[in-house]
Amino acid sequence: MKRVLLAARGISLTYPGPVYALRDVSLTVARGDLTALLGPLGAGKSTLLRVLSFAEPPVEGDLLWEGRLIAPADAAELRGSAVAYADPVPTPLPALLLADDPTPALLAWLRERNEAGQSIILATEDPETAAWCSTIYRMQGGRLYRLH
Repeated sequence: MKRVLLAARGISLTYPGPVYALRDVSLTVARGDLTALLGPLGAGKSTLLRVLSFAEPPVEGDLLWEGRLIAPADAAELRGSAVAYADPVPTPLPALLLADDPTPALLAWLRERNEAGQSIILATEDPETAAWCSTIYRMQGGRLYRLH
């Protein structure tokens, strides 16, 4: 069984209005997972990536890194060292790479990294891009639905 790297439990994020950008989102990413967030523009994919990268704290819910609850004060320590965006390519490589609407060239590189055991979450509007991922979540209206 793969070891859980990142877990999000009941994540919600609102903006003034109030506008729900994320509503009760939960997901788990294990070491070596290749996960897609599939959905239309405005579904909440990029917002979720920002929360998962510890760049934007959720209003509700918890983020756990390797089973440890992450307090806002600990987020800066993980951002960039344990979790980073893949464009531009981070050096040294962290445990979890995030890609928002990756280009074909970046996708090829991400596939190579995943075959070498790298954990990756990518956000895309393209079902064909999502199809090569082992886990696919559909995002709609700030909610997350696991497809497989």
